Amino acid sequence: MPRWVAPIGRMVFQVSPALVGVLAASEAVGAFLGGALLTSREPAISGRVLMVGGSLLYLGCVMAMPLVPAFWLACVLLAVGGFGSAAFANMQTSLVVLHAPMHIRSRLMGLLTVCIGMGPLGILLVGLVADFAGPMLAIDMVAAAGFVSVCGIGLVWRKREVKMILSAKR
Repeated sequence: MPRWVAPIGRMVFQVSPALVGVLAASEAVGAFLGGALLTSREPAISGRVLMVGGSLLYLGCVMAMPLVPAFWLACVLLAVGGFGSAAFANMQTSLVVLHAPMHIRSRLMGLLTVCIGMGPLGILLVGLVADFAGPMLAIDMVAAAGFVSVCGIGLVWRKREVKMILSAKR
């Protein structure tokens, strides 16, 4: 769970450090349950939808979490977001393995590893924005930027997929 949970738990919900831990664990519990569900059977939806939809679900829940009126509702919201996180995590390597041409697959896996390793830079960015705008606005700004970016990527991805289907039918 991102490090932004502690200031939100303490400042917004005014809960004890133990309950901040509960808030932080909520997303992980949802991710565990979502991962268990994904591995229990063949997903009924495509990998693209799991990847984009899971990302959007997670980011939407993150944006909404500081705005909910009750601590336990925030925990439930983060647990639901964990399902999206599980879908994203499941597909981030699977899509490369399943769809990348063999001759560039290892380079793409390396690039994926580099992108994952950039997480601490994102946390620093959130902290920098939080210094100027406060933690709630910083979380919402970063999550909204991610939401818009993923929507754009999803639309481009869908457009390319439709184009490939149409050209294959010719």
